[in-house]
Amino acid sequence: MNMHQGGEVIASLAAAAAGQIYSDTDGIPDHPTPRALTTEEVKTTIQEFIAATKKPSTRALTVSSCTARTAT
Repeated sequence: MNMHQGGEVIASLAAAAAGQIYSDTDGIPDHPTPRALTTEEVKTTIQEFIAATKKPSTRALTVSSCTARTAT
């Protein structure tokens, strides 16, 4: 599977998705069975997403870069 060394597949439930997935290194293997997140990990992930929404984006567009042109 295309994943960095030490990486893992995680989800809220330890159930593999049906079907297969393309991999540069393994051909077309079945979807892996993820490790289920603990209740504490789910809570932490939710808090991390909330915190991320409150940070200013470094990719924010200025108003001048978003001006629309009208066809005449």
